[in-house]
Amino acid sequence: MIEVFKGDTTDIIYVRPGPLNPGDLIDSNWKCFVGVTDYINTSEMSAREVTDIVVVPVKNPDTSVTSDEECFMCFLTPAETLTLSVDAETTLHNWVIEVSNTTTTPPFNLESHNELYVKEQSLEV
Repeated sequence: MIEVFKGDTTDIIYVRPGPLNPGDLIDSNWKCFVGVTDYINTSEMSAREVTDIVVVPVKNPDTSVTSDEECFMCFLTPAETLTLSVDAETTLHNWVIEVSNTTTTPPFNLESHNELYVKEQSLEV
């Protein structure tokens, strides 16, 4: 579970498309989007395209070898977390991350849901 205060930036999740081999670059055919839904999949934040691509150490689960690879840098901004509701029934949300590439065979699409716990700010400055 990821926790965030309303109006803060979330933790960063680095996402590397699974079909890429070590050393492959993320080209413009790869798309990544983030959004937020409630637990009945009602949209709470419109999906936005992730355009930040960074190089980070990635561990290959098959070989345990770590190498520097390009990844999408996924996070929610302060303006985005500020819009999320916080009360007894809507404190938990789904932070949805979707990666796709329509040019692969077969076309690739993978969506992950990450539990997001939003808390009210204690101090207002």
